[in-house]
Amino acid sequence: MKLKQSKVIFDPIQHTYSLNGVFLSGITGIISKYLFPKKYNDVPKHILEAAAQRGSKVHADCEFYDRTGFEADSMEVSNYIRLKEEHNLVTVANEYIVSDEKYIASPIDLVLEDTSKTVNLADIKTTAKLDEEYLSWQLSI
Repeated sequence: MKLKQSKVIFDPIQHTYSLNGVFLSGITGIISKYLFPKKYNDVPKHILEAAAQRGSKVHADCEFYDRTGFEADSMEVSNYIRLKEEHNLVTVANEYIVSDEKYIASPIDLVLEDTSKTVNLADIKTTAKLDEEYLSWQLSI
């Protein structure tokens, strides 16, 4: 399978998306601002920052495994490998950027293919509790 590469540029430091010098909105930011503006109001900032760092590390460790075959020493990566093996999934792309090329851009954590050549989209989550309502919005958009 060959994926179309987006011309959108992602700046991981500023966490911004741009195309031809124009900034695009990310899905998470839109959902957080308009649908769930108070989602983390009661969570201290240092907890949110630690959780974000942990999530970023798990994402990076899974991508590192996909790119190199070397497994990071973590339960999350071991579970990631086990799930891929159990379901015969092969990673086609990590952090695959999709966009309408006008207003919105967002990366898909994983594009996977199974033995029947079915394309599967996957999202890596490290939250303590899975918020299905929030995820239904995030993943459907």
